[in-house]
Amino acid sequence: MKGSSKRIGPVITGALVLVLIVLAGQRQLNGLGAANRAIEASGLVNSASHDIAVLSVDLEPQSSSQKGGGVLLIAIDNNGTEAENEVVLEVKATRDGQTIVQNNRIQPVGKLAPGEMEVVRIVGVSISSLQSDDWLVVVAEPVPGETDHANNTKAVRVGTLKGKERN
Repeated sequence: MKGSSKRIGPVITGALVLVLIVLAGQRQLNGLGAANRAIEASGLVNSASHDIAVLSVDLEPQSSSQKGGGVLLIAIDNNGTEAENEVVLEVKATRDGQTIVQNNRIQPVGKLAPGEMEVVRIVGVSISSLQSDDWLVVVAEPVPGETDHANNTKAVRVGTLKGKERN
């Protein structure tokens, strides 16, 4: 019996160590859950169900075989948790805060899944008549249920795009 008790001691010790490791791991996981809840409550993580963002606006120059302007590239993102079917963009040029050129509303995107990004291409865009200190402004109209509109607009100074357009 003495020989068997020597074997049971390490087994029991090993089991106790395993239980302690599991409990410590569970405590850490619970701590992460609390940390995640704190981050979400702080607003650092977006948990909105509807949130469209205009990420960037750029001009792809026309090739030597193209006529009538370059291609305007607009990157949009669905930061929300719901798919969006009605994303509408408005493109305009402004000078001193006043709209000088306005494009009609554009609905270039069919369905945009949560977390999905899409680059919209508008062909034949010419900025040659605009001044370098004018602004090209792209606005994603708020989708139904969207409450955060801060990231729906992106403005780019025309002067940063001028060097990209070939006449």
